[in-house]
Amino acid sequence: MTQPAKLQSSAPIKKIDNETDSPTQRIESRRTDELVIALCGAVGSGVSTLSKKVDTILKAKGYTTSYIKISELIGTTLKKKPVEGDSFKRTQTLQDQGNQLREDHGSDILAQLVIKEIAGQRNEQLQDEDESSDKIVEKTLTRRRYATIIDSLKNPYEVELLKKVYGNMFHIFGVLCNDVQRKERLQAKSMTDSQAVQLMERDKNEKESFGQQLLKTLQHADFFIRNNRPNTNSLDKPISRFVDLMLGQNNITPTNNEFGMYIAESAARRSGCISRQVGAAILTEGGDIVSTGRNDVPKPRGGLYGEDDDGDDCRCFKVYDKACQNEKNKKQIYQSIEQILKETLEGDTSTDKVSQISDKIQNNSVIKDLLEYSRAVHAEMDAITSAAKIGHFPLKETILFSTTFPCHHCARHIVASGIKKVYYIEPYEKSLAIKLHSDAIELNSTDGSNESKKVIFSHFEGVAPKQYLNLFSCNNRKKQGRLQDINLTTHRPTAATYLDTFLDYEAQVTKLVDEALSDKEDKNDE
Repeated sequence: MTQPAKLQSSAPIKKIDNETDSPTQRIESRRTDELVIALCGAVGSGVSTLSKKVDTILKAKGYTTSYIKISELIGTTLKKKPVEGDSFKRTQTLQDQGNQLREDHGSDILAQLVIKEIAGQRNEQLQDEDESSDKIVEKTLTRRRYATIIDSLKNPYEVELLKKVYGNMFHIFGVLCNDVQRKERLQAKSMTDSQAVQLMERDKNEKESFGQQLLKTLQHADFFIRNNRPNTNSLDKPISRFVDLMLGQNNITPTNNEFGMYIAESAARRSGCISRQVGAAILTEGGDIVSTGRNDVPKPRGGLYGEDDDGDDCRCFKVYDKACQNEKNKKQIYQSIEQILKETLEGDTSTDKVSQISDKIQNNSVIKDLLEYSRAVHAEMDAITSAAKIGHFPLKETILFSTTFPCHHCARHIVASGIKKVYYIEPYEKSLAIKLHSDAIELNSTDGSNESKKVIFSHFEGVAPKQYLNLFSCNNRKKQGRLQDINLTTHRPTAATYLDTFLDYEAQVTKLVDEALSDKEDKNDE
């Protein structure tokens, strides 16, 4: 693994052309074109295939690329050779080794190793340019058209550190694929059915903070892409679109699905639920908004309590000792169970034994997943009842967008209302929607035609709602009355990243203004 040199990547603001350059121009001269792109996907989802396509497309846009495979970093760090031959054993060993590193050195240790590698590669390249020439180093840093591709992240702490270090230059591709196809891909590598399922379940969401937590990591993606297409060449179009957006293409607009999920995410921000914020939006097939919803407490005469209700606001954080009523009632159930155990087993066991049995019931039974006692209307239900309250548009054949996979309570209302398709981002492990309504709901990972009469629940593909405003805001379309052409092989990335801290710029601007005022005073004295 490359060792970072001591070369500094930061330098004071320098003049561009002449003394008339403004502080803004000088700061802009410290902008970098560098990108750091990570991929995140479940085992068997084809992350490596997608990584290579991202690499090829970036090279076509004038980028030099570097590929960092985290599984190789793990082996290098632990000084262990990869397991040969047996795919199941090799993947299982890598999962064990990754977890061990996180447990020993912190949940973000693999991100630390990635950062060290990126820094080492950059410093080597700068030294190759000309270690003694500040001008060459400066130019290389600010116009360095270089992208690092990371394959792949599995823990949200890794995302958190990389985002803090690289800011706007860091992007995540979330790779999606249904369980059936993932299992088939793993079995094609000579794994048994049980081995494939074991790896998939472990990869999804281990309890330990240092473990494999794919579901939580995926939620941080800037772009979601499904890798379940029959021909991998069909991946080129969506990947190219995402890359073009990153690089500032000025004639790309949101799809109906991206718009729908952005509206759902916006609705979620209105929620005051102390457990979580969930949003939903119902749109026509043509992309027109029918209604929106959020999870919150209902109020008399219709609707939910909100910021405008002032003194009448009775959401949980305003009343009931600011406690979640669902959690409060579940706690009462646990206390009742413990009391029954004490009365039933009196004389047969110790108090400690009763507590142990009660704890096992609390942690291993479905009671912990109960939703019955929440005061909040769920976002999907709110969207449906809001449409009923307004009463202008039937829900039959509409599409619902939800930031989270619908729970089984919402699922039955979705089915009954006539909604034909649901898109979601965040999985919801507590939901029994498919188990209870397999006759009416079908999981589907494609946007293709589907003759099924069931309601289709599908993972969202497209630009993540959090990037909607960043990537679709465009101020440079027109020039002399025509669409301005953008050369994506030289155009700077949409999200600006600068090489220095605000403290550097603050000090430099202070120095500039002091010099300017001092010069003015000197001239007046003359």
